[in-house]
Parts: sequence; C-alpha cells; structure tokens
Amino acid sequence: MPTLMTSNLGPMYTGFWGDFLRRVNRRFPGWTRRSPTSKAFIYLPSGRGHCYYTVSFPEGDRFAVGFEILADDYATSNAAFDQLVKERDRIERKLGRVVWDEDTKRVRKAHRIQKRIKGSIYSC
Repeated sequence: MPTLMTSNLGPMYTGFWGDFLRRVNRRFPGWTRRSPTSKAFIYLPSGRGHCYYTVSFPEGDRFAVGFEILADDYATSNAAFDQLVKERDRIERKLGRVVWDEDTKRVRKAHRIQKRIKGSIYSC
C-alpha cells in the first residue's frame, strides 16, 4: 500500500477534502474558507489562537480527527498542552482512547491529540 508521501494520492486527497469541506460548510456556514488540499491532512480553525482541529490519514489504514496546538514558542505550546492534559479523563470519557503526543512535548512546538479509527483514502 502506498505511503502518505506517495504523490499519486494527491488527486484522491483533493477530491476527499473538497467533499469534506462542502459538507462542513453546509452544516456550519461561515466556519472556514479553507480550500481542498492534495495532502493527507487538513487544519480547521478552532476559534482559539494557535489551536486547530485536524483531520488526517496518518498511516496506511487509519483515519484521524484531532486537536493540535501550533504555537510559535515552546512555552506557549507546552502551557496550552498542559491545560489539555488536565482534561484528559474528561476527553477520554467522551472519545474513548486517544493518542497523546506528550512524550515529545518538550522538544516540539506542536502538540496534538488524535482519535484514530479504521479507514483509508482508498475506502472513501
């Protein structure tokens, strides 16, 4: 199975994100003016600075939705992620098991949590 870096998947991603964004905009008019992308992921605004909702195909047979903190500096990013971790029990009660990237949080400016489910660009 091709990896996310395989360039021939670009048109498939563009088609998927176009359909996805049309559905998002029908349900939540005015939320985002984001354009479809040929990449395996898309960022959507959260209404909070440096924080985004993410939707992606992170690996072969997985589809993920998540929340990502992309601050310009480590202190802001780590402080925001620490606040999110404080809500871990509540988040996991609502979503079930999620993937937390806290192991790398001291060396990256971006941090995320993701809910991964079975699915791939080939099944869309």
